[in-house]
This record gives sequence, structure tokens and C-alpha cells, in this order.
Amino acid sequence: MSKTDRILVRTGDADAIRRRVIDLSGLCTHTRPVERTARITKEAEGLYSLVFSEALAAAQFTNLVGHLLDAPEVTEATGWITGANDVRYELRPDPDREALQETQVLVGVSHLGSFVELYLPECWMCEVSRPLEVFDEPSFDIDADPILEWQVTMDGERHPLLTTTHPKDYDWSDRG
Repeated sequence: MSKTDRILVRTGDADAIRRRVIDLSGLCTHTRPVERTARITKEAEGLYSLVFSEALAAAQFTNLVGHLLDAPEVTEATGWITGANDVRYELRPDPDREALQETQVLVGVSHLGSFVELYLPECWMCEVSRPLEVFDEPSFDIDADPILEWQVTMDGERHPLLTTTHPKDYDWSDRG
């Protein structure tokens, strides 16, 4: 499978994406700091792809999806990440919880058809019974010229890879 992990972001200000990445880097504890190149390419008016020269650890990637939404300029953020056993996941904020301003849970689907919830910041994940809307991963040109490109320090640890950590339909209010 081996596709590039990326985040698709809807915003009127591409620099807001860069600012949120730098902000998250400053908040993280880097056990193995590694500089990566972050690239933003324009996909359509107000729609941008964010990719890194080297894949981020699952916790950093998923927390970045949630962190991007803390910027008032960002209206949507959806991430595609390859986890353990080459399972590809599409993850986005849960619209039900987002309406309640509870963005600590992402929802999505694997390429195998499993619906999942992911609790931030721990990156805990469970399968869920409730059906979720499925978004096909749009194609994009990995070699497209970036509109923004910069170096950012992130953790060099790639493991553990994204995988199920909790029983199906786990109640995150138990948090453990």
C-alpha cells in the first residue's frame, strides 16, 4: 500500500497551517528530535495538502489533525495515515462531538472498511459499530510545487504505528 501520509486542510490562510505545525512542534517532547521538511501544496481554492519529507509518529500525526482545527482560520482537516500492517486510515474530527466543541476524538475508516474512533492526545483507537461517512482519498501530485516549505523538528520515533488499542465501541469517558 505505502502511500504518503497527508492532511487535507480547508482554510483561507495557508500560513495558518504552517503556524499550527510549528506550534505543535513546540508543544511536543521530542525523544529523538529529527528535522523534517513540511510542504503545503494548493489543491483547489482554499484547499491545501500538508505532507512531510518523512512520516510522523502516529500520535504526532493524529494530534496535528486535531491541532489544526484549533486555528480559527481552519474549517476542516482530514488526515490519511498508514498504520500497522499497512492498514490505511482516513481520520477527521467527529462532527457530532465537534458541535459540542469536543475535538479530542477523531473518527474515520480503514481501507478494509472498519469504522474507528481515535482518542487524542494518547492516540488510543477502537473500532465502532456505528456507520460513518466514508471519504475517498483524493489523488494528489506528490511532486507538485509547494506554496510553502520549511524545516520543522518533530520526533524521529515512528513507532508505535497506528493500531487498535481498545475494545470495540469503547466509551472514552472511561479514558483508560
